[in-house]
Amino acid sequence: MVRNFLVAFLFCFIFQAHSFGQEAIWKAGFYGFFDNREYFNPYAAPQSILGSRIFAEGGFKIDQYNEFGAGVDYLFEFGSEPNAANIKPILYYHHLNGSKELYMGAFPRRDLIETPNVLLNDTFNYYRPNIEGIYLKFSAPWGYQTAFLDWTSRQTLEAHETFIVSTTSRVNKGAFFSTLNFLMYHFAGTAAEGPSKIRDNGGLTLNIGADLSKHTFLDSLSVSTGLVGSYDRQRGEYDLRYAIGSKTDIYLQYNNFGVRSMMYLGQGQDLMVGDKMYLSPIYNRTDLIYNVFSRGKVKGAIEFSLHFLPSKTDFSQKFTIYLDISGSKKLK
Repeated sequence: MVRNFLVAFLFCFIFQAHSFGQEAIWKAGFYGFFDNREYFNPYAAPQSILGSRIFAEGGFKIDQYNEFGAGVDYLFEFGSEPNAANIKPILYYHHLNGSKELYMGAFPRRDLIETPNVLLNDTFNYYRPNIEGIYLKFSAPWGYQTAFLDWTSRQTLEAHETFIVSTTSRVNKGAFFSTLNFLMYHFAGTAAEGPSKIRDNGGLTLNIGADLSKHTFLDSLSVSTGLVGSYDRQRGEYDLRYAIGSKTDIYLQYNNFGVRSMMYLGQGQDLMVGDKMYLSPIYNRTDLIYNVFSRGKVKGAIEFSLHFLPSKTDFSQKFTIYLDISGSKKLK
C-alpha cells in the first residue's frame, strides 16, 4: 500500500509540475530524537521517547508568490514494528508576498510556531509533525502576528472532535520586546456521545523582556517575565475554572554552549495539551545545552535538564539531530 501511494504521488508530482509549474521544488529531511524523562512526581509521567522521522515532498511554483507541495512524513519509534498509521501526508498551498504569508493544508509545523511549552507540550514535534489546517503570518517593522488552526481529530462514532486555535504576537522596540501567546483547545465528544460532552480549555502568556545580546560578550542573552493564565470548563459538569501565575525566562549562549532557565510561580495550570509540569505551583526548569552541529544543513543538540519541584528534583536528557535539504529546477 505504501509503495503504491509513493508511486502515485511521484507520477502526479511530475505530471503537475510539467503541466502547470514554472519551477519544480523539492524538500527532504531527517529528524532523530532521544528523549529520556526521569520523572518521579505526581504531575508528569516518566517515559523514554526514541525514534526518527523522515520526510520528502515535492511541488511547483506557479509564480514568485504561490507554490504547492505534496509528500509524506514517516515516524519509526525504536523497538516497535513498522506501522502504516505513522505515515502522515503532506499536502499544502503556500503564499508568500512581502509581509503576508499563508499556508493551507497539511504542512510541517517546524520553524512556523513559537508556542511556549506551558500551552503546547513539545511531544507534538515527535508525534504530530504537521499542522492540518491554516497558518497566517503578518510581519511589520515593529514585529509580527501569527495565527494557526490545527484540526487534530475529526469526529466519528469512536473518535473525539478536537482542534487547536492559537495566536502569537511580538512587538519590538530597540532591545526590548513584548510577546502575547494564546491557545484554545476544543475537545468534544464522539458522535455517539452527542454534542453535550464538550470541554473548553485554553490559556495565554504575556511577557515583556529584553534582548541584550549586543551589549555583552555573549552570542545571545535574553530575559523576560510575565503572566500565565488558563481557563477550563467541562460543560454540564463544572463551570469555568481559572488559574494564574508568573513565569520568568532567561537564555544565554556562548559559542556552542547554552543555558535556558524558567521559573514558574502560581496556581497549577491544567492545560490539556500543555506541559503537565505546570500543574505544580512552583516549577523551575534549567536546560544545559551543547550544540553539536549548529551551522549548515545539519543541526544537532544535547540537552541535560533539571526539573525542580517542591521537595523533588527530576532529570531529563535529550539528543536531537535534524537534517533539512531542498532544491529547485526551472522548467521549460
